[in-house]
Amino acid sequence: MTGAELWVRWNATEEKRAKLAEAAERRQKEAASRGILDIQSVEAKRKKKEQLEKQMEASGPPAGGLRWTVS
Repeated sequence: MTGAELWVRWNATEEKRAKLAEAAERRQKEAASRGILDIQSVEAKRKKKEQLEKQMEASGPPAGGLRWTVS
């Protein structure tokens, strides 16, 4: 292979790498822009979940717990 042929192959490989890198960056930006649309809703759900967990911790284990039997 001549030097010119090697340069053409190397150049094509570099161009392909650059295109793949650009595509990866574009996908990352698109994925980041698909983030949470309604932040207030997410916060409200999180607070509600925390309150429910606190209530369950305060009440202790249920009185009529389930029993598992293995036969």
